[in-house]
Amino acid sequence: MSTSPPIKPPAKDHPDDRARVPLEAALSLIPGVSSLFKLINEWFPTQAQKSRSKWEGNVTTRTNEHTERLDGHDQALNPTTTLTGVAVQLAVALAQAPGNGMAGGRLILPDLCVLLPDVDRKEVEQAAFELNSHGLVKIERHWPG
Repeated sequence: MSTSPPIKPPAKDHPDDRARVPLEAALSLIPGVSSLFKLINEWFPTQAQKSRSKWEGNVTTRTNEHTERLDGHDQALNPTTTLTGVAVQLAVALAQAPGNGMAGGRLILPDLCVLLPDVDRKEVEQAAFELNSHGLVKIERHWPG
């Protein structure tokens, strides 16, 4: 894990700014000059403004890094699995079945077919092994005949 250097607050009181601010204040008393200073400040920001802009960029970058890490931790701690089709039907049937359902002991495929009598055996087998691959059930391969 790499550690990032600490983010320092934006610099203030740069010597250029200490001279610029009083000069601008004095010149802004001249009619029409304050509008000109707004344009000049936009095109030529003070050192404090440059420092703050850089600091804001660093804070944004670090915040985004932390968000990505937190999302990764959340996914690792709270993984999600998407099931579809027969796998959903089988999971629901197991959850509703008497006994321990999906938390029970090892399941054998013929018993799972009994839970979904209207579904083709091969589809039940595929659904069972899909649930098994996600760690939701433990399946044993005891398939008659």
